[in-house]
Amino acid sequence: MTMMSLGIEVRGKVFDIVIPRNTHIPTIRIDVYQGERTKSTMNHLLGSFTAYGIPPAPKSDMKVEICFEIDLDGILTVTSKIISNGIQTHDCKQ
Repeated sequence: MTMMSLGIEVRGKVFDIVIPRNTHIPTIRIDVYQGERTKSTMNHLLGSFTAYGIPPAPKSDMKVEICFEIDLDGILTVTSKIISNGIQTHDCKQ
């Protein structure tokens, strides 16, 4: 949710609001951990990313596919695919 309005500057230094304050912007933050413990806080946080462009849907209808890929050098790449009503907004590498 935006705490303040977001907008752009238009002709004449005028602030044009694009997203009014208190607007919910659909995003998902995904934290990636490494470890063997059952609680995430007891494992090592490798990083996080945010998936944007998610179509509005009830929480129970949201499906997220997370893909982990490790290359020959041991580099981990994590991608996500948001599936809602057949729309894919982020593609996982196959």
